[in-house]
Amino acid sequence: MIEKYNFRHDLLDEKAISARIRLENPANEAQVWRQKESGILIMLSTAGFEIYPSYDSPTIPIFYEEQAQELAGFLNMHPPYTVIGMPELLQPMFPYLQNDYTYQIAEMASLKKSVEMPDADDIRFAKYEDIRGIYDFLSGIKEFTMPEYEEFEYTVYRRSVKKTGRFCFTLCDGEIGATAASMAESNSAAFLYSVASAEKFRGRGFAKKTVCALCATLQREGKTPYIRYVNPAAKALYMKIGFTRVCDVAIMNPQ
Repeated sequence: MIEKYNFRHDLLDEKAISARIRLENPANEAQVWRQKESGILIMLSTAGFEIYPSYDSPTIPIFYEEQAQELAGFLNMHPPYTVIGMPELLQPMFPYLQNDYTYQIAEMASLKKSVEMPDADDIRFAKYEDIRGIYDFLSGIKEFTMPEYEEFEYTVYRRSVKKTGRFCFTLCDGEIGATAASMAESNSAAFLYSVASAEKFRGRGFAKKTVCALCATLQREGKTPYIRYVNPAAKALYMKIGFTRVCDVAIMNPQ
């Protein structure tokens, strides 16, 4: 049986937070689900929007199917925006969750030593005058849905000025062949997005080199790169250069 009660998350041991994702909740309130019999922490909800399945035990107990069904049933009745947690905790719940879609998040502690770094002459960090070319490049990637140019330009420029994001691209035969960008940069972390390569250049390692160049720069600044992915090809690329899957995410209520 799962019971729920309010809890001030500033009193919660950080070790109980899954996937090393730090909780930042202005309201400083949370809800906790515990197994009534054992007292083991099962879930932490912040502000009713995000759910962090976790455990406050150094040894993760078996996540029984009945627990997965019960928790999923509760979330289906009262859907938060997202459900976030370690893969071994979320995977048993996914068959029962009425979620919109899922994706994974990976973290890079360090680039693998075996990774060949790209030639610096081929790598560029975008300036304002490069934004139009990057937009046109990404607009030609069939997997991407792009906003209007004015919105894209404003977002990229604002992140650059505030130093919360940057775009990296690789030149191939004088044109953009691959991109990788960062957002939500802080003193200790950054999220990567817009990893793409032109179809005619795929299979030549340009996307890999671009991601490596961006990650190496972030790490020199003391920032840990994180990235989200869905398809197996992306996972293979990220794992090969040093990323490690740290959590899964289910989008429950995207509206």
